[in-house]
Amino acid sequence: TLVPGLLQTREYRRAITWATSPDTPSKEVDRMLDMAAKRQSILDREGFRFEALLAEGVLHYQVGNPEIMAAQIQSLLEKCEQAEIRVVPFRAKNPCGLIASPFVLFSFPPLLTSKLQEPPVAYVEGLAGDLYLERRTEVSMYSQEAEKIRHVALSRSASKNLMLRALKEWQA
Repeated sequence: TLVPGLLQTREYRRAITWATSPDTPSKEVDRMLDMAAKRQSILDREGFRFEALLAEGVLHYQVGNPEIMAAQIQSLLEKCEQAEIRVVPFRAKNPCGLIASPFVLFSFPPLLTSKLQEPPVAYVEGLAGDLYLERRTEVSMYSQEAEKIRHVALSRSASKNLMLRALKEWQA
């Protein structure tokens, strides 16, 4: 229901922070936003690959105001060069992914010296806290779910077209 953190604009993230934690001091919010911006620089790292599979609702749920939403969608369109961003449309034939909480699958490159590779990890966000899953069976469940979502997601170009239509709606 939200744009993934690595793809959020500063103002979109600020609106989420104020909505979920309205008592947070401004300086603390700014510090959190600065940290998020530093994390986003990983998108520019050579060899880093990021794939985002978004529900269409992400383009339509208002976070902040229409200007923030328009800027966020414009940013998504620009980040299509750095990341693979695909959208699962409202009318997808199979509503897979709806039952899963937002999740991220991490895979790691081999270590430079030993060439050993860390096993993949699934990160699940939740209202009561976040969870890192490392057991092979649990990570496999999320990998399989991601594969199902990929099958119903629009192509990159169709996703861009959907984002462009949503952008025009927010700019109207």
